[in-house]
Amino acid sequence: MLNLLAGAAAMGIGIGLAAGVVLFGLILVFAIFVKPKSERREPSQKAVKEVAPAVGKAEEPAEEPEKEVEEEPVAGEPEKESESEPEEKEEPAEEPGKEVEEEAVLKEPEEKEEPAGKAAPETAETKAAREAAIASAPELDEDKRYDRSHKARLMQSSDVVKAWYSEIKNAALSFEGAKSSISWKQEKLHCGRSLIAKVIVRGKTLCLYLPLTVEECGKAKAEDVSGKAVNAAAPTLLRIKNPHRVKQAKELIAKVGEKLGLKPITRKNVDYAKQLPLKTTEELLEEGLVKVAVQMAFSDIPNSRS
Repeated sequence: MLNLLAGAAAMGIGIGLAAGVVLFGLILVFAIFVKPKSERREPSQKAVKEVAPAVGKAEEPAEEPEKEVEEEPVAGEPEKESESEPEEKEEPAEEPGKEVEEEAVLKEPEEKEEPAGKAAPETAETKAAREAAIASAPELDEDKRYDRSHKARLMQSSDVVKAWYSEIKNAALSFEGAKSSISWKQEKLHCGRSLIAKVIVRGKTLCLYLPLTVEECGKAKAEDVSGKAVNAAAPTLLRIKNPHRVKQAKELIAKVGEKLGLKPITRKNVDYAKQLPLKTTEELLEEGLVKVAVQMAFSDIPNSRS
């Protein structure tokens, strides 16, 4: 009997232990599987909460680009660049104009700014004063006239003509050994026996005679005066009437120097116009630069056959 009771008690203890073990196992299973699920749900909620801020943050950058588009100068810069690009395109268009304006100014100096251009155009007052100086001498009888020398004609010429003369003379004397010889009627610019040019004033016109042919003068409006024996040494005439003719005269003088084999030299230009102040005919008569000549009638000319 006792053995049976002891066995039953042992069995009951075993069953109780087994039940306790099972209960403990269930508690562990609940602790392991049930709680993590709840915990995992919380992170998911947290993740949702975190995702929400992330979405908010993602929206913020989206707003920032909008602000950047408005505030960034990059959006405006292309407009400025596009504005500046036309300016750059316009500049080349303007440059040719300037260049064109810039070419017209260079041509003018060639005709005006050089010694020939330093003299301003003759005004009505200066012209009246010059004509009064020429007519200052008393009238002569019909059989007499005033014979003006080459120098006197230059002195009573306009300032513009004097300036042209000065420029041409400087060009002719720009060769080594070149000299000027002035006679009553003309001026010879030469180097030894080689004639460079001859200058004569006829009326109000400055005439330049050159030892060239008309063909050698090219586009210059030169005249062939070789028909007269007096022009044998300089058979071509160039009438100096404007600054362009002065430029042509200088070019032709340079051609003469090259033809004669003259050596160009560097020399300071002389203002010969200042050496030719305007004087009255009476003053020139006193200085011997103007003479009174007797005009011979045709019947008074001696017959060469007699």
